[in-house]
Amino acid sequence: MSAECIMGPKRKSSKPRNIKYNNQKLVLSLFRYAERISVSEIAEQAGLSKTTITKIVGDFLEKGLIVSAGKGESTEEGGKKPELFSFNPTYQYSLVVNLTRSCASIFLMDLTSHLIDQIQLRDSIVDTDYTPEDWDNLRAFIESRGNSRRVKGDIWYEHETVVETPAMPDYVLKHREELLAVIDSPMEPDEKEARLKYVGGGQPYRWLLQHVYPGLRHTDYVIEYVVKHYEVKDARRLIYTHPEALSVEEMYQVAKSYEEGTDGWLDALMAAAQQYPDDATANLNAASACVRTQRLTDAKRFLTKAGSSAEAIYLADVIRAMEGTVKWRMEDGKVIIIAN
Repeated sequence: MSAECIMGPKRKSSKPRNIKYNNQKLVLSLFRYAERISVSEIAEQAGLSKTTITKIVGDFLEKGLIVSAGKGESTEEGGKKPELFSFNPTYQYSLVVNLTRSCASIFLMDLTSHLIDQIQLRDSIVDTDYTPEDWDNLRAFIESRGNSRRVKGDIWYEHETVVETPAMPDYVLKHREELLAVIDSPMEPDEKEARLKYVGGGQPYRWLLQHVYPGLRHTDYVIEYVVKHYEVKDARRLIYTHPEALSVEEMYQVAKSYEEGTDGWLDALMAAAQQYPDDATANLNAASACVRTQRLTDAKRFLTKAGSSAEAIYLADVIRAMEGTVKWRMEDGKVIIIAN
């Protein structure tokens, strides 16, 4: 889907789109933790108007996220019994995969984490291997003078509080060749470990034990799978509940299934940019959609990640014209900036 901005600017205040998402998220959380609940109760707990809650409830009912749960009790003053609603735990299911060194299991759960079924995969389709000591990465670390594992976020570290390994001290660098010789020797692993403890009086080993060995304790998984491609009718639901399951192209197909300018069309394009924040085209499409619906605050936010293409530059000019910060004119259906 390409970005095209052909509409003339209209000066209109923009409203952040995420208010709608935040309200929906809040209301959905109330449904998840309440057995049955009415519109009035949701409005009171969420601090939102009944009109807003009624619209959200209607959307959830249409999507199947909630179901009607009968009538509640009348108040002491009497009056009409309130209609109750409840969360639909079978709207979708989650697969939880548990992988260990010896086996792999899959658990099927509903949206309330209730266990529906579980299976253990046959050994014939799961290959496991076990290396108790990672000598290859230890050698690479010493060989590179500590530069092979110095980037935050690398798989070397598993704990979020560890930022990076300190610079390799001189007393380790001094004995670097001796350490490598022990590692490269044909000795058994336990004997190598014992020899390393005596290199340089044991000081290099103690530093490695404190700063490098923790990162060598890791578990690697290689998973081969087939990505499922969703039909538009399924993708229209998933884009609200599990957008991470959709590719950016599938999100574009969802957008195309709605009339341009509608909430569904805009939601899909914004979801694509939010799910794929480094995709310049996704951000450009979202920015263009926000301009078409006069949501300039959101448009400018997406435009910051839309790159420097001719389309992005033109869209920036359209936004400035809509905000009234430049002089402009329409020429052949396009905005032309006259002066800043």
